[in-house]
Order: sequence, then structure tokens, then C-alpha cells
Amino acid sequence: MRAVEFQEYGAPEVLNVVTAATPQPGPGQVSIDAAYVGVNFADLKARAEGYRVESLPYRPGLEVSGRIRAVGDGV
Repeated sequence: MRAVEFQEYGAPEVLNVVTAATPQPGPGQVSIDAAYVGVNFADLKARAEGYRVESLPYRPGLEVSGRIRAVGDGV
């Protein structure tokens, strides 16, 4: 899959498109084939050090819609 991530805090130039393995859902989770992705204020602020990002690299993306690809146990 393709994803946007950053490995350091900063301006939009720190964003990179990367190829990553498709994640498998864990218990209580679903995996989605994204059709549409939104960028919201929290995604923009995530590039600022000290704002809700626990570790780097980080892949922003809090708003997404699409089709469920896989479900984890208990879903």
C-alpha cells in the first residue's frame, strides 16, 4: 500500500509517500481499502513537535472512507 508519513517534525516538505506492508487488523479492529481520505486540523498539527504523536515515523490520517478489507477477531 502507499502511505504518507513523516520521520521528523516540520513543514509540509517533511511528508513523504512510502510503500508499506498492508496491515492486518487485530482484535476489535477492521482494515479498510481507502477510497477517500480527508486532511483535518489534527493531521496538520501532527507535524508540530509535541502534538499527540507518540513516536516517529508517523502516518497521519484520521478521516477515511472506503470498503472493509478484513476484520479482526470479535468484530
